[in-house]
Amino acid sequence: MLVKQGFNVHFSRVLNPTAVFCGDRNLYYKSLSRADRGDDEGFLEWSLYVLSGLKTEIKKTDKLVDYPYLIKHILHPAINYSLEKNIVSESDAKILRLAVEKQEIANADVKKIFPAKHIAGISRLLRRLLGGKYAGEKER
Repeated sequence: MLVKQGFNVHFSRVLNPTAVFCGDRNLYYKSLSRADRGDDEGFLEWSLYVLSGLKTEIKKTDKLVDYPYLIKHILHPAINYSLEKNIVSESDAKILRLAVEKQEIANADVKKIFPAKHIAGISRLLRRLLGGKYAGEKER
């Protein structure tokens, strides 16, 4: 129905309507079964199920634009997880945390957390992070 009404599944979308159906499969099948009867009550139950799920997904999306929430619940935990799994080094994690806090960094910002490093070394660190070469990753 969404596609028929113009929902573009190939355009970069934020809302994923299919996520609605994955949360509670039993409720999904129950609501779908009621809707399949074809009566108004079943259609209403299905509509409420879908709208409730979309509301939940919209709330999740809203949290992603709340930068303090994003930092606390997604970005910092992702950096910590990457550090624990040796995906990034301690130096990388420090730079990433700084980037998360400031949202935009320059060599001079990184120099403040690594005062002994030369600017050329800092540039290499940043290039490596931007290029995707992390701790333990081999040169290609």
